[in-house]
Parts: sequence; C-alpha cells; structure tokens
Amino acid sequence: MKRIVVLVSTLFTLLFTQETGAHYLIITPADFYDIVLPLVEWKTMKGLKTKVVTTTETGTQQEDIKNYVTNAYNTWAIRPEYLLLVGGHAEIPFPSLSYQGILFRSDNYYTDVEGDFHNEILPGRLYVTDTLEAKTVISKILGYDKDPYLIDPLWFRKGVTIVNEYEQGQPPSDSLYWEDARYAYQLMLNAGFVHIDSFSYNYGHNSADVINAINDGRSYILYRGIGFSDWLAPFDEIYAEQMHNGFKLPIVISATCGTILGIGKNWQSAGTPAEPKGVVGFIGTTTALFAAAEFRSALARGTFDGFFCDSLGTLGKATEAGRLKYYDEFNDSLDYGGWNCLGDPEMTVWTSTPKELQVSHSPVAWLGATLSVHVSHNSLPVERASVCAMAKDDSSVYHRAYTNSSGNVIFVDTLYFPDSALITVTGRNLLPYVDTVAGGNYGGPCVIYRNHLVLDTISGNGNSQPNNNEEIDLAVWVINTGDSTAYDVIGILQKGQPDNYYQLSDTIKYFSDIASLDSSFTSADGFNIMIHPDCPDSHQIELKLTLRDVTDSTWASFINLTVYSPRPYVTYKSHLILDSIGGNANFQVNPAEHIELAVWVQNIGDSIAENVYGIIQQQEPDPLFSLSDTIKLFGNILPMDSAWTTSDGYNVSVDSACPDLHEIKLRLKITDSLDSVWIYDFCLINHAPEIVLHDYFFNDSLKYVLHGDTASLTILVRNAGTFVAEDVNGILFCDDTLLAVISGNADFGDIPPDSIGINQSDFLITASSTTPPCYVTNLQLAVNAGVYLDTVDSETYVGQRDYLIWDPDPNHSSGFVINTKLAQLSFIGDYQHTFPLGYLNVYKSLFVCLGMYPDNYVILDTSTVIPEIEHSLNAGGKMYLEGGDVWFNDPASGAYDFCSLFGISPITNNIGYFTGLLGVDNTFTQGMSFTYGGENSSIDRIDPTGNGLSIFTNAFNGFGCGVAANQKTVGISIEFGGLVDSVPPSTKLVLIDSILQYFNIPASGTSERQMLQASLTPSLSVYPNPCLKSVGIRLNVLPGSDLSLKVYDVLGRCVRTLCDKKTIAPARTEGDSESKTGQNWVWDGRDNNGREVSRGVYFVRLETDDSEKAVKIVLLR
Repeated sequence: MKRIVVLVSTLFTLLFTQETGAHYLIITPADFYDIVLPLVEWKTMKGLKTKVVTTTETGTQQEDIKNYVTNAYNTWAIRPEYLLLVGGHAEIPFPSLSYQGILFRSDNYYTDVEGDFHNEILPGRLYVTDTLEAKTVISKILGYDKDPYLIDPLWFRKGVTIVNEYEQGQPPSDSLYWEDARYAYQLMLNAGFVHIDSFSYNYGHNSADVINAINDGRSYILYRGIGFSDWLAPFDEIYAEQMHNGFKLPIVISATCGTILGIGKNWQSAGTPAEPKGVVGFIGTTTALFAAAEFRSALARGTFDGFFCDSLGTLGKATEAGRLKYYDEFNDSLDYGGWNCLGDPEMTVWTSTPKELQVSHSPVAWLGATLSVHVSHNSLPVERASVCAMAKDDSSVYHRAYTNSSGNVIFVDTLYFPDSALITVTGRNLLPYVDTVAGGNYGGPCVIYRNHLVLDTISGNGNSQPNNNEEIDLAVWVINTGDSTAYDVIGILQKGQPDNYYQLSDTIKYFSDIASLDSSFTSADGFNIMIHPDCPDSHQIELKLTLRDVTDSTWASFINLTVYSPRPYVTYKSHLILDSIGGNANFQVNPAEHIELAVWVQNIGDSIAENVYGIIQQQEPDPLFSLSDTIKLFGNILPMDSAWTTSDGYNVSVDSACPDLHEIKLRLKITDSLDSVWIYDFCLINHAPEIVLHDYFFNDSLKYVLHGDTASLTILVRNAGTFVAEDVNGILFCDDTLLAVISGNADFGDIPPDSIGINQSDFLITASSTTPPCYVTNLQLAVNAGVYLDTVDSETYVGQRDYLIWDPDPNHSSGFVINTKLAQLSFIGDYQHTFPLGYLNVYKSLFVCLGMYPDNYVILDTSTVIPEIEHSLNAGGKMYLEGGDVWFNDPASGAYDFCSLFGISPITNNIGYFTGLLGVDNTFTQGMSFTYGGENSSIDRIDPTGNGLSIFTNAFNGFGCGVAANQKTVGISIEFGGLVDSVPPSTKLVLIDSILQYFNIPASGTSERQMLQASLTPSLSVYPNPCLKSVGIRLNVLPGSDLSLKVYDVLGRCVRTLCDKKTIAPARTEGDSESKTGQNWVWDGRDNNGREVSRGVYFVRLETDDSEKAVKIVLLR
C-alpha cells in the first residue's frame, strides 16, 4: 500500500495567546515589535505563555496602557504575572507619582491593579529609544538567560559591594552602608562565591576599580552611598565606553537616590548586539530623599534575599522582595513605588555557575499518550527543574511541570503525526536544555526528517554555515516515528521551488532499514549543495526531502537553510579629545573650548567595508555645544581592522556657560558603499568649575551683624565642580538698602575641585541702625573665574533671633507647641527638625526636644552638634533641653552627658508614679501646677547640683524632674507638649514666657507699627518682681479713660481693689495733640480687709474703656 505524508519540519509556530491570556505581557512600540519576538519565543519555550502587543493596540497614553493591563488581569483566563515595557519615557510613559508631595517615577502605576499601591503584576522596563538599543538589550537578555557565557565559568560566582562613606543622619548612614554590604557579602559567600570585592571610599577605591571588576566579570554589584543620576565621587563617571565585559553581564543594585534615569538606563542599553557590554539588570530608585539610608537598606536587603533565598528567583521577584521589605518596615508607598526594575522581570538570576543537565526522553511522543522526561546532573536527579513540552503546530498541546525528587516528570496528551514538540528544561542555576520529539504514528512505519549538519570544511570556510560561493555537504538524519520497521529507505533531495542561487548534486542517499523509533544518517558524504557567489545575505534555500521505503510509502519533509553572505559591520570603537589648539590641552571637555574629536571605528564583520563615511550629529537639540566639520571619510576597512578620523577630527565647540558634568550627547551615523547604516550614540562630559557657598563669618566668628554696626565679612566658597576655578574674583553686592557694602571686591585665587577658597582681603558691611530686629536679608557674590561666571547667594542675619527650636523627636510632641507659644508672645525664631550646623550663634537661645523612650532621639557624644552647643553655652547662649532619658539612661549608652552644663545630678531612670508636676517656691515656676498627658514610659529623676535650682517636682512623691541653672539653662525630663493647661499661672503660655524671662530674653517681635499702636494703648508694669512685701505698679493710660486696677490670686479671686472706675484727668503739655497720663500705684501685699496675703503668684489686672492688661507678680515674703 502506498502512503504519502507531507511534513514541514523546520517551521516554528509561536504560541500566541489572544484568547487564553498569558503569564507574561510585553507592551512595545510597533518599531520594536519584530525585535522582541526572539524573547517572546524563548519565554514561551520556557513554559511562560507570552503575549506581545504594541501601543497601537493599547494606546500610547499612560491611562490607556494601565486600562489595558487592568483589563487583562481582570478578564483573561490566564492572568499576567509579569509586565515588560519596551521603550523610554517618550515611547511608553514612565508615570510620575507622588507621596506627601515627593514626586518620583514608577512603573508600579501600571501593575497596581487593585489601587492599593501594591503590585499584582511584577513590572520591568527595557529603557531603549531606538532599534539598535532594543536589539542590543534583547541580545543581552538572551545571552544571559538562554545561552549564558561559560568560557569563564567563575564569573557567575564573583560579586562587588561598594560603600561610599559620607556620614549623615542618626545613626550615621556610613555604618548602615557597611551593614548592608556585609549582609550581601554573607549571602554571596553562603552561595559559594569565590571572589567578592569590597570597595570603599575610605579604603582608597574609586571608579577605576569598579570598571576593572566589571570587565573581569561580576554577577552582582551593590552600591551603598550617596548619589543622584550618578554615584558620588570617587565612584562616579563610570561610562559604558569603558566597559568591555561582553556577555559577562552583572545585575546592579543601586540603593541610593535617583540613578534609574541616569547610569541605570545608560548601562542597560550599552553596547551593540555584536559587542555587548554594560549590565543586564539595574534595580534602583527614582526618588531623591535626604537621610533615607534606612529606606534604601530595607530595599537592598530585601532584594538580595530575593536573589539568594528564593528557589525560583527572577529579577522581578527580587525587586518586589525589596519593595515588600521596605513596606514591612516603613508602611508607606514612597520607596515601594520608587524602587524600579530595568530589565526582564522574568529573567532567571544566576547565583552560581549553571549546571549542565543530562535529559533523557523518548525521541517520539506520545507513545501510550504519555511522555516521560528524566533530568539529572552528574547522575543525580534534579528536583524542581521546569520542563515545558509544546507542540510546534498544535498550540493546544502545551504543558509545563516540575520534576519530582526522582528528577522525573510525565506529560499526558496526544501529539499527532506529523507534528513535533520542543522539550525545554530550565531552573535555578540550571543550564537550559532544548530538544525535539516527533509525533508518533500508529499503523505502520513513518520516516521523517529529524535534523541536519552543514559540512563546509573542504569547499568552504569551515564555519558550519551556508555561505555564498561554497559547496557544502548536507548530512541529514531521519527517524522512523512509526510502530514498525521501514525497509530499504532512500531519500531524494530536490529544490522546494525554483531558485538560481544554488544547485544540487548527489541528491539520492540510502538509509537502509530503520526500526521503529530508530534513526539513520546519510554519513558525512551528504547531499551536495553549490551556492552561487552572488547569493545575497539571509537568502532562504527551500529544500524538499522525499523519503520512500520498499512498499513505496512516501513521506515528504521540507528543510530551510539560511545563507549567510560575508558582510561588513562597522561599529563605533572609541574617541579622543584633542584640545591643544582650541583649549587647554588636558584632553577633557571644558567650557569655551573648541576641540577636535578624533573617532575610531572598527569593522567587526567578515567582509571589507568600502567607502566608509561617518557623520556626527547631536542626539537632541542642545544650545550648549555646536558641531562643524561633521563628515569624515574612513575609507575601506578590512574585517577586524580599525580606522580613525586622523587628528583632524570632528569639531565640537562648547559654550562658555556649559555647566559641570553636562552630557554632550553625540550620534555617529556610519555608512558604506552598500548603503548600510550603523548608528551609535555616545557622550562627552563637560568639566567645569562650580562655585558654591561653603561658609561665612562676620568678625571672624559670627553669623550675624549687629544693628548699626560695621563688620568684616569672610566668605568661604567651595569648588563643587570637576575642573579648577582659576584666578577667582568676587564682587559683593546687596539690593537691600538696610545693608550697605563698603568694601566689596576680593580675590580668592585658584580653587581646585572639591577645595575651599577664601577672600584674600576683607569685605566690609554696614547694617543700618533702623534695621528691624532679627532681620533676614540676602547678600550676593558675583564670581568671575575666566570664562566661568556665576552668582552665589547667601542669606544673612542682622541681629540675633530670639530662639531656635531643634526638634529631632520622631513624634515632634513638644517642639511645635513651644514654637506656637513663643510666637504668641511675639518672640522671633525658627523651628527645625535638623540642626543648622554652623549657625547656632544666630540665636539667643536653643530649645531641644528629644522625646520619650522608645521614640526618642539620642545625641551621641561623637555628634557634630556637641562642639557647637558647648561653644554657644560658653559664649553666653541659653539652652532648654527636654527628654525622658537624656539625663540618666542615655549617657550610660554612649550619648553625650549634658548634666554638668545644666547643674543637674541624675538620680535614676524612674521617677515613680507620675500624673503631674508642681512648680517650686521662690523660682519662676512658683504656684504652677500641671497635670500631665504626654508620654511617660521612662522619666529620669533629676536633682540640682552646684548652682542648679529645682523648678519642677513629681506631684505624687516630690521627686525632681526639672532644674534651672545660672539663668542660662533649663533641663526637664518630661515633655512640654504633655502639660495640660489649667488656670494661670499653670498654663504653657505662662511657663514658656517665664523661661524666656529667666533667660533675660525680651521679645523682639514688636514692629514699628506695633510700637506706635502701643503708644496709643494703655500699658502696665510692676517693679520689683519678684517682691518681698510690696510692689510698685506703673500705669500709662489715655487721658479721660475710666480704669479699674485689681489684684487676683491664682484661683482667679479678687483679693485687692486698688482703683475702680476712676476717670483719669488730662495731663497735656504745650503743643501735644494727645498723650498718656502716667500713674504710679503701690500694692502693700494686703487684701481688701487689710490682712497680709500669703506668699505666691498674683496677677494685677488693669481694665480701661476698650482694653485689658494683666501682669504676674511673685510675692516672696
């Protein structure tokens, strides 16, 4: 019986999932659609059903894309688990989100389906802006995930930690940086890493060490330190052009500020498909925060846990593990959203050298409706290996399962002849394995094509590829997928369709008898194919293989070969800045230079590139540089040879205002005689001075100038740029008429990068005597350093401010309350959460609120604020300090001991049962009594020593909790904000006023207008105060006013009426239009019945027709 079957054996039908959904959703602009298909194919082969859609389908606005993703998650039968966005912000919007006014960009916008800011889908982004970048990044991902680089098997087990010390925050960030580095180090060590670099600023490492490590091959790089866009010096300026690491591509964890849109996207897209470099994954933030070391610590540690502790770790899962650890510790969306992933989120991460697998299975599927697969390594079974079996033609046959403890997995299904299936095995640290099984045929033999080998060592170049002008032997294997023996099998090779680009000979081969499930081979003497010299590159040779047995059964298979013709491929290689004629000959780009840019290109193809030209352009419009002489001839370039522009390179003119580290973004467009076009982007970095204010002093030490005074001014400026500022001159000026510059011109000399310059002759300033108290104005310094011109602003104070409140208490229980009360009393000052280093002498008094355990702030004895506080107190400054543990507990644990400065003897850390506090007689708190509603978990008991005076005691047991000393310090162990007001003087307003009176600090907040108003309104004063037996009372009231003058006790009872509804007669002088009448009264300390009142606090109250005044009196007896 004659049987004819036609089999198309080399076509792969991608498994599209428009109706069933997909585990992996890829969204891309249409321009990148074909480029991402190889990634789609690989993901599908791995067992992850993948769907790719273009923005034409989803819409281009971020709202449209989010709606598409949300609909997919809510309606598809298979929900997306991963989302890959292909493109930069212009191609696919990188959404801007906010948290408490802080803006950042996050792809979580698309994957937060339920609106609770948590990700239901794991996002990743390939930040590419053109087809070359897209091809490069896809090539790098496949070269990492599918075909990892094994020539150097140890690079997978090498890592880098970078600690860039720069103390900030409490506790110091540097210690936390090192803890994170050690945490990552230990995880890598536990995973069997053989080499881990520990780079550090303090140990003298820099960017060159990092570049050398990358080029040697590292799998993970952790950075901890300050940065934004780039890492901070000395680990800055790491450019893609310096990387030559090929497919030894690391994953970078950049746990600092805002590097995703800086080095992140640049390193991800670095290289070309033929010459990969840079990184394969970059995880970092888009937020810019101060004192956020603890936030980034949680992100880094969680991410490393995801890499090394998750048995099925992927780049996206590790990134999300960092987010979740951050959320567990801080419970907000700020850096949960700011932590972004550049890379393929489903990409399996390597934590060791991939193991080569031994995989056994039947060459035919499905015998008995099952296919068994066994996976082992070094003869030991491999558990949890992912095995995917998918039919090439029948998309309904698609299975994924994990091997059991015996290394086995069994699939149950039916694969019908002539279909075949791909078997793909992947897993954590497992080298991917791919093979083909054929569909079984029942009821006789069935012989089909299985695979082939191109043999071109005799009449070709031996590269096992079909090339033009070659004569190759095509060795072919066939397999009998039937259930009985095929006898006397012969194969005949023919053209699939007419094609003059090749000819066939020796077209008949004998395969003899082939048993069921067995295969046969033509031998090395295969079918002969002669390829024409003019056959174009990528031409498809379509062949038909007809197989026939002794019964005349016939089976046809089609084989496609791709001809690879030698072709040139010219790439950008390097450049050199030549600035000896139009610049300063330092081989750097600097402002106002005209440079010759010499450029090298290389032909990495396999044929000569003829008549090569290079055109230089701007990547985007940029007024800070211009180009000329933009076309250069490189000539003919042989394979693997290089050519350059010569020293007469492209002309780049840099504007004199070009700022430091500005990227001069260039695009090199290369063409040849075949009209090939290669485009490469690269950057030059401008190096310029950047003068910023470092510090200033009036009269060598002060931060303020006195009213009506003339003072010398010393200004320290720092060069924050990367190029020396030469012959710096500064001209000082001020637009404020209340501050005059007498001498305003001074030289600063040369200021190298990261160095300080000081005016070499004094500036002289005069403040007007009419300047309001606590006045703040602005000075400007016009800086001239050659072509560099800039203006530096400096906020300047005239006179001291009354107070500074430093409130590092995490709960801010008291600081805000104190500030409010002081403002009510017309005191002028500032309220800050951070200490203004260098500016304390601007203030007459310092209020510090440290909070109560466990939410208290600890001032370490090594803190940078201590020398300033000590100097302030020694120079006559005043200080109020509150905290539950600051006196007894904290000094025993490394905190600074303030007790000797405050006249305090710490007794114990427990004041006993506590519901309120009492003032102390003969002090400014006499008569005060407060209940307490604040935090009280740990309150130090304190007593006075030396010149100290007890001012507050525990109402329950009399133990001390407040001490004042020398009219310059007040220390308490409770919180001002916890005091509960009652009747005067037991109010927070009276207490804070009493403290400022104790400090001898009058309120400065009386403006000229207020003083004018005061001249027209009644005034009341008492003297002396405190008093022993009697007190004088001075009134100033308008003539003709009715007044009453009475004395009240602390309970509000009137104890003495001195005057009631008395009309004041006019007391005019010649020429007065209106004046006040002065009245003097005396209270003798007796009540209305003539009896002496007890000592304590009293209030004298003045009432007139339209106003009221009251003054506190302390009667001592």
